[in-house]
Amino acid sequence: MADARRGDGARQPFVRVRFGVSVGLFAGNIMRRGTPDQVEKYGLPALKGDLIGAWALTEPGAGSDALGGMKTRAIKDGDHYVLNGARRL
Repeated sequence: MADARRGDGARQPFVRVRFGVSVGLFAGNIMRRGTPDQVEKYGLPALKGDLIGAWALTEPGAGSDALGGMKTRAIKDGDHYVLNGARRL
């Protein structure tokens, strides 16, 4: 992220995409939907450029409506989670 802040290489598409995904998709969703601990540990550092986040969609049928169209659920079962859903490779 240091390059994007200084402007070095900021005209390169991959720099803009990485920054947009890390801040917009990753940090934005954590800031809106994360627990206070997740916001502090991941959201704020990503907004400052100290952490690079990622966003991955592999569920069939979710399309661009990732949060509204996803069917996969994580259900807490004792001390672990059970994931139910499908993945597109």
